[in-house]
Amino acid sequence: MARESIFHAAPLDLLRDSPALVLELLRLARGEPLSSELDEVLAPEAHVSVVDPSSSEAVPTHRSADFVALVRETLDAPVALVAVVEVQRRRDAEKRWAWPQLLAGLAARHRAPVELIVLCFDERTAGWAREPPSIGASLVTRPCVLGPRELPHLGSLDFAKQHLELAVLVGLARAAEQQPRRRLSGEALHDLLLAVSAVAELGAHPRKYELSRLLQSTAPESIRATIIERLEEKDMRAIEILNEQIRRTARREGRKEGREEGREEGRLEARAEVLLNLLKLKGFLVDEALEARVMSTRDRAQLDRWVERVLTAQTLDEVFAA
Repeated sequence: MARESIFHAAPLDLLRDSPALVLELLRLARGEPLSSELDEVLAPEAHVSVVDPSSSEAVPTHRSADFVALVRETLDAPVALVAVVEVQRRRDAEKRWAWPQLLAGLAARHRAPVELIVLCFDERTAGWAREPPSIGASLVTRPCVLGPRELPHLGSLDFAKQHLELAVLVGLARAAEQQPRRRLSGEALHDLLLAVSAVAELGAHPRKYELSRLLQSTAPESIRATIIERLEEKDMRAIEILNEQIRRTARREGRKEGREEGREEGRLEARAEVLLNLLKLKGFLVDEALEARVMSTRDRAQLDRWVERVLTAQTLDEVFAA
C-alpha cells in the first residue's frame, strides 16, 4: 500500500476498532480537558456505535464520510450527537460542496446535532480545513480541525498508557511528519517512541497486535526496524535507537560539512539529542541547564556511558554520576 494510502487508512482502522476514541477527539476539538466529565454526551460511559458511512444518508450523496459514529448517553438512549471524522491529506475543493450536504443529511436522518472533525497530519492542509467552507450566507460549515498543533504532545509514558488509542493516533500523526530530506523533530520522535512504548507494555493483550501493526506500517523507514524490535520485546532497545540516529545525523552532517570535523560534530550532536529524548521518555525532568550540559558535552565516551545508564537508572544522579 502506498504511503499516502496507509496514512489515510490507519487512523480509520484505529477508530473502527476503538470507537470511543472519537470522544477524546471531540474533547480535543472543543478545547476541553481529556478527563472532562462536564458534558454528559462526552462522558466516559457514553455509548458510541459505528455506522456504515455509505448508508448514512436517506438520499445517498456522491461521496460518503470516512467515519461516522452515533453517540448516546446510554446504550438505549436516543442519539445525542453524530460524530463525523474525515482524514484529510491534502486540499480538496470538492469538500466545500460535499461536507454541507453530508452533514445536513446525517442531521435529518438521526434528528441530532452533527460535528465534523477533520484530521490533518500537516499544517498546510490543516490551515485550509480551518477556513469554513460556505456555499451561501445561510449555509456555512465550521469543521473542528485537529492538525499538528491541536494534537497533544504525549509528555510521559503514563499519559500514553492512560490514553492508549489517542497515543497511537498521535504516533501516526508524528510519523506522517517525515518528509524527504527532513528528519523527524525531537518532539515528534519523542511522541512516536512513547506511543510505541505504551503499546509494547500491553504484553499479551489482544489489542497489541493490531496497534503494533498500525505503528509498524506507518513508521519512517529509518527507524522502522527499531520500532518493530521494541514492539516485539518488553525491554527498551535504546542503543538501537541511538545508533540509528547517530548514523543518520552523521551522514547528514558529513555531507553538509564535507569535513571529518563536521562528521564528528554530527555524531556528538546525535548522541546528545537522543540522550535528551531518552531522559524525557523515562520521565526525568530535563530543564534548560541539563539540556545545555548535555548538548555542550564533546566527550563521545561520556555520552555513551550516560545513554547506557538511562536504561536502568531511577534518578538523574544515577545517570550523571562521576
